[in-house]
Amino acid sequence: ELRFNEVPEDKNVIVVCLHGVRSLKATYFLNYQGYQNVANMKFGLVRWVEKGFPVIGDPELVKSSDAGGNTGCCC
Repeated sequence: ELRFNEVPEDKNVIVVCLHGVRSLKATYFLNYQGYQNVANMKFGLVRWVEKGFPVIGDPELVKSSDAGGNTGCCC
């Protein structure tokens, strides 16, 4: 919340987290702040990896984070 002004208002922005829940809250927050070109990635990185879309790094880390509950994710 303290750094939302770093998000560009003049570009399309997709907000992402592991499951899509926290990013949805962030999307609503940005909308409330007047951002109009913001979307949430529904189901987050977990679904992205399940569908086989490309990631940088080891996609198994996303899968193992999903099962453990303690993700260590920054979002």
